[in-house]
Amino acid sequence: QVSRRVTGIMQASRTKYYEECAAFIAAYGEVLESNGAEHEKSLIMEKYRAEYPRRRNFITALRSYGMTR
Repeated sequence: QVSRRVTGIMQASRTKYYEECAAFIAAYGEVLESNGAEHEKSLIMEKYRAEYPRRRNFITALRSYGMTR
């Protein structure tokens, strides 16, 4: 469900929701990590960063939620 929400927002270029998307992605990664998947949060964030490399505000939002690169 997270991926559908992010895809919908990105395809419509709804910049006001980039922060919300980054929060959803970070929370989803943290849930997976709490269930034992190591480094899943950073892997998911990097996946979305690679998928939307030209969305500078989105990448900034991802960094504010803990993306390291």
